[in-house]
Amino acid sequence: MKFFLTVFCCAFLSLSVIAGSTHSRGGAGVDAEQITEITISSECATLADVLVGQESSSAGNTTIQCGFMAGDSRIVQSSLVLSAIKRSGVSFDGELEMSYRITRDSREIDTAELHTALLERYVGQYPAHKVEVVSIRLTRPLYIAVDGDYELIIDTARVGQTSGTVRAGRGKVGFSYTVKLFTEGYITSERIKAGENLSGKVIAALIDVTSLKSELVMDIPKLRASRALAKGKPLTADVTAPRPERVKGDAILLVYNTGTIQLEVAGVAEGEAIQGKTFPVKNSISGKTFNAVYQGDGRAIVK
Repeated sequence: MKFFLTVFCCAFLSLSVIAGSTHSRGGAGVDAEQITEITISSECATLADVLVGQESSSAGNTTIQCGFMAGDSRIVQSSLVLSAIKRSGVSFDGELEMSYRITRDSREIDTAELHTALLERYVGQYPAHKVEVVSIRLTRPLYIAVDGDYELIIDTARVGQTSGTVRAGRGKVGFSYTVKLFTEGYITSERIKAGENLSGKVIAALIDVTSLKSELVMDIPKLRASRALAKGKPLTADVTAPRPERVKGDAILLVYNTGTIQLEVAGVAEGEAIQGKTFPVKNSISGKTFNAVYQGDGRAIVK
């Protein structure tokens, strides 16, 4: 429904807000057929947005109402438009609509866009890993200006299930997501008993290290299982141990340091000799057993 309005001196708009919620449609007691749809691109609605022919005039800059965030949609009556016309000083001889729905143009930040932004941040933080970002959930929709930008607030030191915030202008929304990190390593190709060597019983694989509590091990020929391992188990420091270079009964060269003199005597291992570790060894000449630190290559220093 339209009505004819003639204003001889100042004419302008004054928008009475009937309803104002993001992306709302219609208001109480307002027939949708009586509403004229207006789209604006800035925070304020002006006469230029509503009145034809005022786009480039100084009067066209007169504000009807401000505070439109991206995506906001408000129904206003012509009385606010008339008030703005009066304030502008423009001579207006035309028709006004009964009501207007003014909507600020916007675009929605969706999970696909967040996925790209999150992946870029985490790949930069973990360049040696393959990164997966999954299960993104926004607490509510977030809209920004079509040409607007937003800030992504996250802590890339946190992986697994975590959360962050998207902030755009005066609006912000929380979201949850899950980050997984993968890297190359080894897993068992069969069941392995405690104490068994790992060589020939493992295969290379891409391993999810997001929740691993221990580092992956790579020097497989020098390692054995420190406990029984199921098939498919990632090989980490907490389930492996160094293989002994010498075992009980093997020949060991005992080294005695007496300050100025170094003596070397033949000996026999009484336990497993692992580099850098203390083990019992018998002096073949005296028959006495001593604790010695294995140095590698069959040599041990008597403590």
